[in-house]
Amino acid sequence: MKNRLRSPDALIGRGGFSLVELLTVIAVIAVLAAILIPVISSVRERSMVSTNVSNLRQINQAAGLWSVENQGGVVPSYDPGDALGDSLNHWTGLLAPYMGWQNDRIPFKSFFSTPNAMPVYINPFHPSRWGYGHNVNAFHFIKRDSNSAIYNETLVQSDTVENPAQTVFFVTSCSGNGNETFDRGWRGYVRPPGGYDDYIVDYSGPGNEAVVLWFDGHITTETEDYLGNAELWDIN
Repeated sequence: MKNRLRSPDALIGRGGFSLVELLTVIAVIAVLAAILIPVISSVRERSMVSTNVSNLRQINQAAGLWSVENQGGVVPSYDPGDALGDSLNHWTGLLAPYMGWQNDRIPFKSFFSTPNAMPVYINPFHPSRWGYGHNVNAFHFIKRDSNSAIYNETLVQSDTVENPAQTVFFVTSCSGNGNETFDRGWRGYVRPPGGYDDYIVDYSGPGNEAVVLWFDGHITTETEDYLGNAELWDIN
């Protein structure tokens, strides 16, 4: 039988890749990475925007149910006579039962200890804190007696909004001090621009845009320049 074994020299000559081949493969991988990484990042950002849109839709539905059960009143940002962090009289606490959260638990303190317990309130761009602020300028309580030292307020009525498609309801928000901790990195309400330290809208979305829920229920992404229009923060 003929010997089919090859010499060591023959085996060495046919093994592995040449330096040129290795460099070519590395170059191709580098090019593919340069193409794919921005695409993956863009897809991830769009996914986060979609999550914000979904969260705001649920908040809007909950606000609508709350309004029906409160004679057409708009859910307020918080009760000025009871604005402590352990209060249920804040929009997060008032709307929680309509999204499956038990109202017998204190939202702030419960969320501080278990921030993922209610993800609908969390902006995915900053998962370590809550994410949305209420338009306190337009939809807070209306004073019945401006001369009274006692908090004597009434709810804003839904049918008093003259241009609901151009009136901010909720928007992604953050703290003015930039602190990203869970209890301090978020502003539960926002104000119109100009003269307010706590007017903090979070423009973390693609293109430095905020995700906005308008009072008529539609949701868009907007730049700081556009939301700087104070008329968007008023009901008439």
